[in-house]
Amino acid sequence: MDQRPSQVQPAAICLIITGAFNAALGLLGIISQLIQMSDPAKRSITGSEATRVGYVTGQFMASSNFFLSLVAAPIIIYGAVKMLKGSSYGWAKAASILAIVPFTSCCFLIGAPIGIWALVVLSKPEVKLFFERGGANYQPPPPPQYHSSI
Repeated sequence: MDQRPSQVQPAAICLIITGAFNAALGLLGIISQLIQMSDPAKRSITGSEATRVGYVTGQFMASSNFFLSLVAAPIIIYGAVKMLKGSSYGWAKAASILAIVPFTSCCFLIGAPIGIWALVVLSKPEVKLFFERGGANYQPPPPPQYHSSI
């Protein structure tokens, strides 16, 4: 019998999807940056020194964001799976927070509301009780057996 509160599953699945999007977009972004850096026509930047510094800084920031997103994606997915199973409150909370942080999420516009929603779900007493009891694998104890002495 599944003792999972009804709001845990949708929030955890949405976090898994957010993590998957982060992984895909982070990987595509890194590949795009590598292709752009390897193109000799794009390397020579015309304009003032400020333009060149701005371009290089922008490229570095974009690459960093894609990399952080790619690194955070498996953590978000792992924490969301732990939330789904009810096996680790800490990992579930960490996944929710990582989905909110803009520097660790390529899809911040999707991740922020989902992460906030997951944190709200995780703060509910029945959800905390679900985690404390061992999550989806929790089996309530059998009812006490009364022996009649007739």
